[in-house]
Formats: sequence, C-alpha cells, structure tokens
Amino acid sequence: MAADGIANAIVNFIIFGIVLAIRKAISGEGLSSFLIHFDKRGIKLFLEGLILGIVLAAMYPVLVIIFGYGEVTFNAAKLGRTIVIAIPAAIGFLAVALLEEAVFRGYIFLKLEKKYSLTIALIISSVIFGGLHFGTYSGSEGFWVGLINAGIIGVLLCLVVYKSNSLMLAIGYHLTWNLTQEIIMSKGETAIGLMVKGSVGSGSGGMFETEILTTGILLIMAMYIFVRFRRTGKNRRMSLNNEANTNTGYIDK
Repeated sequence: MAADGIANAIVNFIIFGIVLAIRKAISGEGLSSFLIHFDKRGIKLFLEGLILGIVLAAMYPVLVIIFGYGEVTFNAAKLGRTIVIAIPAAIGFLAVALLEEAVFRGYIFLKLEKKYSLTIALIISSVIFGGLHFGTYSGSEGFWVGLINAGIIGVLLCLVVYKSNSLMLAIGYHLTWNLTQEIIMSKGETAIGLMVKGSVGSGSGGMFETEILTTGILLIMAMYIFVRFRRTGKNRRMSLNNEANTNTGYIDK
C-alpha cells in the first residue's frame, strides 16, 4: 500500500506538471491562474480544508455505528503500521487533490464561470467530475447515490473556490477526505477499521443506506460553507470590480 501511494503521487504530480506546462505555453497562465497560492491566507485555507476533511470523513463511521450499519475495530498494535501506510498515502492523495482540484475547479469551473454563469459552471464541471467517478462506485449497492454524492462534492468545492477565490481549502479538504476514508476502510490493515454490513468494503462505495449517510454529511458541509462564506460573495464581486476598474484605468469613486 505504501508503494502504491508513492507511485500514485509520482504519476499525478507529473500529470499536473504537464497540465501546468501546457497552460503556460498556450495562454501564458502560471500556477496562480489555478488560484494556488502559498501566502499566509493560502496556508490558513489549506489547513482549514485539512481539518474540515478529517471532521466530515470521521462523521461517516460514527453515523454508521449509530444507525447499526457496521462496527469499528481498534488494534493498538497496528499504530506503527498505520503511520507507515498513512504517510505515503497522504502524499499520494495530496497529488490527486492537487491535480483534480486544479483541473476541475481551478480550470474548467473558473473558465466556464467567466464565460457563462455560475450556475452553468457548477452544473457542467460537477457533472464531469461526478461522471469520472463512475468506476469508483461500479459494483456498489449504492451506485447511483454514490455517483450523485460525487457530483454534490463537486458543486460544494466549486462554491468554496468561488467564494474564497482560492483553491487551497478545496485541496486540503480533498486530501484528508480521501485519506481518512482510506485509513478507516483499510480492511484491518490499520489500527482503526470500519466494517460496513453489505458494503463492498472500499473507501468510496457502500450499500445504499450508507451512501445516504454520506449525503447527509455533505449537507452538513453545505451548511458550513454557507455560514463560513456568507459575506464573501459580495466582497468577491467588489474585488473583481475594483480589479476590472484598475485594469481599464477607471476607478469608481
């Protein structure tokens, strides 16, 4: 599993590098055009995303236990192995999060939103994102719900990027959402494990009822986004208007 994580990281970092190079060559747009930035605000948003992903993903096993759809096991003897698995897995999922967020939210969504409207950009980019997870949920009892959930995640992350004008929170969330599920659904290889009744036993697919629980968690995420960014929509529009005025040499007094 550790080797898989490193291999996954290498492949995705290389692909991201190619995407970045192509965009730079064609349109002259660099890393910042994806809304990736490493200033103080960017780091804070990234850390916020990391915490949000862990908290929301951890809600899944709690709800599974509460509703009687499975049970959690803990083996302290496997703590060392858990760390060995988690570190390369985290690097791999960081690469996945960077690539997918850059392509779907940092490029497709932003380009569509600029050319058409927020609604159209949300729908098209999220449908594509959800559709590409077809293989992840194939064979799962909750196939359609899982696929819809992937689309909902796409919508929510687009809104995060739109409201924050940054990709950093989305990258952090994507990383720990996947990593936490990977550790919990590791089929006994890590210290903590979740056994879901009737589930395919993967980090993404499960039975219909457990996928509904994931939908509920995403609703909680939606409420968080609404509260967290409730005032930033207006600020973002003002910022963009000021930028446009500056670029045209006109400042509205």
